[in-house]
Amino acid sequence: MMLFLLLITAAIASMDELQTEKEKLAFIERNIVNIYRHTNIPEVFGANLNKMVRCGCTHSASNIVWGSAVGMTCKLTERGYDEASCGVRCLSPRSENVLLMCPENWEADCRDGCVPPMFDSVSKRATFLEKNVDQIVRYGFDYLYIDQSYIDTCGCVDRLRHIRYGSQIGLDCIFNEDKWRRNGEDGGCAGYGACTNNDNEPVMLFCPAGHSPTCSGCEKNLKANADVDTRYDWMINLLTGWIRESQPLLDILPTADKAQSCGCDSKMQSVKYGNGIGWSCEVKNADKITEDCGANVLCEDGSKKLLLHLCPYGFVPNCRDGCGYAWTAHEDL
Repeated sequence: MMLFLLLITAAIASMDELQTEKEKLAFIERNIVNIYRHTNIPEVFGANLNKMVRCGCTHSASNIVWGSAVGMTCKLTERGYDEASCGVRCLSPRSENVLLMCPENWEADCRDGCVPPMFDSVSKRATFLEKNVDQIVRYGFDYLYIDQSYIDTCGCVDRLRHIRYGSQIGLDCIFNEDKWRRNGEDGGCAGYGACTNNDNEPVMLFCPAGHSPTCSGCEKNLKANADVDTRYDWMINLLTGWIRESQPLLDILPTADKAQSCGCDSKMQSVKYGNGIGWSCEVKNADKITEDCGANVLCEDGSKKLLLHLCPYGFVPNCRDGCGYAWTAHEDL
């Protein structure tokens, strides 16, 4: 009997681990998809000018608004298209010939747009997702929002610049050491100020989550031989930080229809606690919440008001984090 109970316990634990793994992979993929939908990063999609001109496009590429909403197209208006070297040619929803461009190793489909491929192992899927996360970090720097007051606290004397040396990851600025000591040395600034440029000027580095500062740029702090669970957690931490820092610049604010279906009786406010992601609104009558609201949890703030959290794609609402993760939802029950 005791052996039977131990086997049942082990089976349940194994099922829980499998479910957690599925939820983590889903979170990573959904956030990658959401970022691709709401950003314009042509480097990731191979939308370079030489290729587009050679293949017969005369205008710049734009994000697709059909199917998965992941992908970039340019209109094929001149001769030059060759399937072997150009990729997939499609008819747009308005019956125009367009070149569909997808991130590396994504499947191009004229109906669905760009979709992740199927994998025969979890390890291969994790490697595929990690490469996409690396691409977002490498090329998506235009969407990292850093408040000017924070930049001033760090003593920057010029604008932030994308790092174009070494790893080519992160942002930097030339900074005034006296100004930094007055305002940011006590912890108000998390930048790394131990480097100088070729003119011997002090340089402050700002690195994305999951990266460590060096004088050769920001380096990925994930070992090449890390196990799959460590890789999951690294990607989750990085994507959470990226969404938090980019949220002001992404077009992901819930629509008025969404707010209405969730019974909002106040303006949506950005969440400043927990993960610092998503929005909340006051709900005075829970009966106004409809099925169109989706997953929702009513929380009570310090003023005894009922708040409902609205989260970006991939996150789930809870009272501790505001917008958190599906695999930790049981902790809030």
